[in-house]
Amino acid sequence: MRVSGHHVAELWYAPWPIVFIIVLEYRKMSHWNYRVMQQPERPDDPDDKGIWLAIHEVFYDDDGEVDGWTKDAVTVGGNSKEELLKVLENMTAAAEKPVLDYEV
Repeated sequence: MRVSGHHVAELWYAPWPIVFIIVLEYRKMSHWNYRVMQQPERPDDPDDKGIWLAIHEVFYDDDGEVDGWTKDAVTVGGNSKEELLKVLENMTAAAEKPVLDYEV
């Protein structure tokens, strides 16, 4: 099972008296940034068949390849006006990069 694009979890049931073994593999995330992603329809309105663009956090592996992204688009927020402006600046920079396809 993929969790947030970073963990792989497997659950096995051993034949012994009720023993469960959980194995978690942590895959190191090299870095992340905001990216514009496109979907073939608006997530909250499947009847809207136009392309939907939204900003997501995208995670990369050590080779710089996309390894995962947030399921939902991100919101703008911060603990101060300065932090809020920095988030907006980073999101604006995302619009200057190629648009990624949101694949389900």
